[in-house]
Amino acid sequence: MISASFTCDGGHSSDRYRLEQEALAFNTLFSFLKVLRFFSGVPQFNILVNVIKRAQSQLTAFLAAFFIIVMAFGCAFHLTLGPDIYEWRALGHSIVALLRFTVGDVDLAEMQKYSELASFFYMGFLLLVTMVGLNIFLSILIDARNAEKAEAPNVDLAIVMKAASRRQLSRLARPFNQLGTRWQELLSRLRMRRAEWKARRSRASEAAGEAAAAAEAARAAAEEEARQRAIEEEARRRKADQAEVEAHMDATRREMEDNHLHLLYSISSQIKALCFWQDSNAAPMRGPLTVAFHEMEKLRVANRKLKDQAIAAGVEELPPFHRVTAV
Repeated sequence: MISASFTCDGGHSSDRYRLEQEALAFNTLFSFLKVLRFFSGVPQFNILVNVIKRAQSQLTAFLAAFFIIVMAFGCAFHLTLGPDIYEWRALGHSIVALLRFTVGDVDLAEMQKYSELASFFYMGFLLLVTMVGLNIFLSILIDARNAEKAEAPNVDLAIVMKAASRRQLSRLARPFNQLGTRWQELLSRLRMRRAEWKARRSRASEAAGEAAAAAEAARAAAEEEARQRAIEEEARRRKADQAEVEAHMDATRREMEDNHLHLLYSISSQIKALCFWQDSNAAPMRGPLTVAFHEMEKLRVANRKLKDQAIAAGVEELPPFHRVTAV
């Protein structure tokens, strides 16, 4: 049982392998026949296809008649020699054996041993197929070739080959051209992306510059405001200092006025007393006048100091009592 199943599986694998081999054979055949397409522009290479196309109707009728004749002789040989000779055992094998007659592969003596009709069938097949059918087939092809040659233009083979080569190369280069086009599109997209990125970067730089300028302007405004505040504070401080100085000067002035008034009063009192005493006693005036003059000198020095202080403090002119006292 195990060997039978293994044989069955092996048989299926062998059939599948055989089918794959046959498919590969047909694929190889059509792949090589496709080479004729690449030389379709060359008249010298294209003549075969053109001749077959031109003789297409005649070849169809000839092949139909040829098939009927072969089938007739195949059946006759199979019925006559099939039971005795192995190569005529089936209709398909009989047709293959008939086609071998056309190249001279025939064993007429062995066929005659089993049937006398074998010679008759062989001569009939040789007459109809080899002599008549083959000549008709060749005449059809020759007529078609002559007609095709008469209509074919006279062209230079080198020029045609060059054109065909360029055409095939252009077909082969088409994917590369498409790849190049896609590459150019990709490069253009990358350039656009790069330009957009640069634009965004420039806009960001401009925005950063504007923000920096705004910050700088704000800082400058803040500094200017602080400077203005400092100036105003300094002005207020100076004004306060000036007011304080003026108040101090006013106080000093009042004090000095009081002192000057006291001095003037005392001097005037002494002079009045001196005058009274002189009038009453007729005493000499030298001593008292000397004292009065010393007191007046002290008053003048004090008045000069007061004037210098007033000029240093910024007072434009002296009060009237100062001028009177100095005089």
